[in-house]
Amino acid sequence: MIASAVYVFFLTALWQGAIITAATFAAVRIFRIADASSRANIWSMAFFASVVLPFSIFLPGAGIEISPPGDAQEKEFVTLAAPAAYEFFHTSTSGPRRVIGYHDLIAPVFLLFWIAGALWRTTGLALDAAAMEKMRRESVRLSGAKFGLPENTDIRLHASLSSPIAAGLFRPSIILPAAIFEESCDALRGAVAHEFAHVKRGDLVSNCAEAAVLCLFWWNPSLYFIRNAIAENREMACDDHAVMQTKNTGEYASALVSCAERAMTPGLTTHALATSLGVAGGPSGLGRRLARLADGNYTPQKRTARSRLLLAGAAIAAVTTCAAAAAPRVDVKSFAAASPFARAAPRSHSERLGRELVEAVIDDDIARAENLLANGADIDAVLEGDGTPLIAAVNNDCFGFASWLIANGANVDAYARYDETALISAVRNSDAVMVRLLITAGANVNLTAKTETGKLRSPLGEARRQGRREIAQLLISRGAVQ
Repeated sequence: MIASAVYVFFLTALWQGAIITAATFAAVRIFRIADASSRANIWSMAFFASVVLPFSIFLPGAGIEISPPGDAQEKEFVTLAAPAAYEFFHTSTSGPRRVIGYHDLIAPVFLLFWIAGALWRTTGLALDAAAMEKMRRESVRLSGAKFGLPENTDIRLHASLSSPIAAGLFRPSIILPAAIFEESCDALRGAVAHEFAHVKRGDLVSNCAEAAVLCLFWWNPSLYFIRNAIAENREMACDDHAVMQTKNTGEYASALVSCAERAMTPGLTTHALATSLGVAGGPSGLGRRLARLADGNYTPQKRTARSRLLLAGAAIAAVTTCAAAAAPRVDVKSFAAASPFARAAPRSHSERLGRELVEAVIDDDIARAENLLANGADIDAVLEGDGTPLIAAVNNDCFGFASWLIANGANVDAYARYDETALISAVRNSDAVMVRLLITAGANVNLTAKTETGKLRSPLGEARRQGRREIAQLLISRGAVQ
């Protein structure tokens, strides 16, 4: 069940992330979000929405409907409680049978793939954080006053660094490469002002948070696109701050180029958790930043009007709401009931006996079942995720056990959530022999059961939905009507 939930989560996150990315891209242009700081905030909103939105599969509600294979008339909601919607094949009839769906085969692979990638990303992030802390300890402390900043500003110098960086989640530091002192005073002041702007804006915290989130969502390309957009616009916002401080656009642009060149020098260091003057946003991002600074009409942008920001945010929120409403739903109750924790801890003595009776059915252990009935087990006990003992016998192709349960008084028309009735389960499993047994035992061929989606399902309707013509004809011959 957990693997299936991860599989549904993966697919939902991919298409929702693509929609949010496209909507944000359009909103930035339609509402003319001009300044880089506001664009960074809008893209940060998109990042948050893309991370949270996939969890909408756990919200209550019906979600979208998807027709199962071969179904031209009736649709079924995609939930973990309805594996028939993904039915693929089952084991032979020589023993207990389990219907296997596409998600049963793929979901465990997705889960292992996700865990391996998450461990790999987390390990890399931890190593980068340790290397950054080591570099901070090895650096030389400088006075912030020398750069026109408050005295308590933590500015440091390190020989092997390729570009100025701002780093540190709890103790923000601006670390400068030794080579930067070869630049002009205006270029040096601009570089320091740029990194100080990152500290003041809180970019270090958000940058670390995004990196941590990507440890879990490393497989989602939309988040990488959004994060690159955030990083590029952050850099542009800090470029604007640096230019306003130095009043010398040309010298500052020259410092950008020098830092980018040093970043490509073998043996010099860059870090994923830091904001870096010359390398953040990648080569294409740096090119756009330089082109922006070189534009003869360039002036640091003023903040976009609040009305435009509100309209852009509202548009993205509307798209997010629609994407949440369109998401498939994981049946949380079924998920919890089928979990090993729920099975391991029955809520009462009668439930424990009922659970053991179902396990005896699955193990085809009639002697154990007789002992449980003698000790007070309810032959019609209804258990979340397994149904009744008779339904369990039907779903596991235990014909002999089903006959024994019926002979001992099992109610052939007993209803259980998710499985409906024994007859509907037998029809769903294409088990004509079991269908005949239940009808002979008095099962009502016209008894309808309410599904979790609120629909009424009958044995004949299920046979037609599954395309089981011979079973449908058998039911009609025994009096079934649509």
